[in-house]
Amino acid sequence: MIGKGEAGRLAVDRRLGWNTVPSNNFTARREGDTVILDGVGQGHGIGLCQCGAKGMAEAGASYREILSHYFPNTTLNLAPKVAEASTEIR
Repeated sequence: MIGKGEAGRLAVDRRLGWNTVPSNNFTARREGDTVILDGVGQGHGIGLCQCGAKGMAEAGASYREILSHYFPNTTLNLAPKVAEASTEIR
Protein backbone atom coordinates (compact mmCIF):
# COMPACT_ATOMS: atom_id res chain seq x y z
CA MET A 1 0.00 0.00 0.00
CA ILE A 2 1.02 3.64 -0.32
CA GLY A 3 2.91 5.18 2.57
CA LYS A 4 1.79 8.36 4.30
CA GLY A 5 3.17 11.87 4.25
CA GLU A 6 5.97 13.01 1.99
CA ALA A 7 7.30 9.50 1.31
CA GLY A 8 3.87 8.38 0.09
CA ARG A 9 3.35 11.48 -2.03
CA LEU A 10 6.76 11.08 -3.65
CA ALA A 11 6.11 7.39 -4.34
CA VAL A 12 2.87 8.23 -6.16
CA ASP A 13 4.40 11.20 -7.98
CA ARG A 14 7.37 9.13 -9.20
CA ARG A 15 4.98 6.61 -10.70
CA LEU A 16 2.19 8.85 -12.03
CA GLY A 17 3.80 12.28 -12.52
CA TRP A 18 5.20 14.97 -10.27
CA ASN A 19 1.95 16.92 -9.91
CA THR A 20 -0.35 13.96 -9.28
CA VAL A 21 -0.55 14.46 -5.50
CA PRO A 22 -0.07 18.13 -4.55
CA SER A 23 0.05 17.64 -0.77
CA ASN A 24 1.50 15.39 1.93
CA ASN A 25 -1.89 15.56 3.66
CA PHE A 26 -3.71 12.66 1.99
CA THR A 27 -5.03 9.17 2.63
CA ALA A 28 -5.22 6.24 0.25
CA ARG A 29 -7.79 3.46 0.16
CA ARG A 30 -8.43 0.59 -2.21
CA GLU A 31 -11.80 0.04 -3.85
CA GLY A 32 -11.51 -3.14 -5.89
CA ASP A 33 -8.70 -2.62 -8.39
CA THR A 34 -8.71 1.16 -7.88
CA VAL A 35 -6.75 3.20 -5.35
CA ILE A 36 -8.56 6.34 -4.19
CA LEU A 37 -6.48 9.26 -2.90
CA ASP A 38 -8.27 11.80 -0.68
CA GLY A 39 -6.40 14.89 0.43
CA VAL A 40 -6.30 18.61 1.02
CA GLY A 41 -3.83 21.42 0.56
CA GLN A 42 -0.60 21.75 -1.32
CA GLY A 43 3.02 21.23 -0.34
CA HIS A 44 4.50 19.65 2.74
CA GLY A 45 2.30 21.39 5.27
CA ILE A 46 5.04 23.40 6.98
CA GLY A 47 6.54 26.72 6.09
CA LEU A 48 5.56 29.28 3.52
CA CYS A 49 2.98 28.50 0.83
CA GLN A 50 4.14 30.18 -2.38
CA CYS A 51 0.60 30.39 -3.78
CA GLY A 52 -0.74 31.85 -0.55
CA ALA A 53 2.13 34.33 -0.24
CA LYS A 54 1.58 35.43 -3.85
CA GLY A 55 -2.13 35.92 -3.15
CA MET A 56 -1.36 37.99 -0.06
CA ALA A 57 1.12 40.13 -2.04
CA GLU A 58 -1.40 40.67 -4.83
CA ALA A 59 -3.91 41.79 -2.19
CA GLY A 60 -1.40 44.39 -0.96
CA ALA A 61 0.31 42.66 1.97
CA SER A 62 3.91 43.65 2.64
CA TYR A 63 6.69 41.09 2.87
CA ARG A 64 6.71 41.63 6.64
CA GLU A 65 2.97 40.85 6.85
CA ILE A 66 3.42 37.74 4.71
CA LEU A 67 6.34 36.46 6.79
CA SER A 68 4.46 37.21 10.01
CA HIS A 69 1.45 35.25 8.74
CA TYR A 70 3.48 32.14 7.87
CA PHE A 71 6.04 32.37 10.67
CA PRO A 72 4.23 33.83 13.70
CA ASN A 73 6.21 34.69 16.83
CA THR A 74 9.42 35.24 14.88
CA THR A 75 11.51 38.37 14.50
CA LEU A 76 12.96 39.71 11.29
CA ASN A 77 16.41 41.25 11.84
CA LEU A 78 18.76 42.83 9.38
CA ALA A 79 22.08 41.05 8.97
CA PRO A 80 25.19 43.11 9.61
CA LYS A 81 26.98 44.33 6.50
CA VAL A 82 29.88 42.18 5.45
CA ALA A 83 33.06 43.93 4.37
CA GLU A 84 33.30 43.86 0.59
CA ALA A 85 35.95 41.47 -0.66
CA SER A 86 38.71 42.96 -2.74
CA THR A 87 38.29 42.32 -6.46
CA GLU A 88 41.95 43.09 -7.13
CA ILE A 89 43.77 40.31 -8.98
CA ARG A 90 47.33 39.75 -7.90
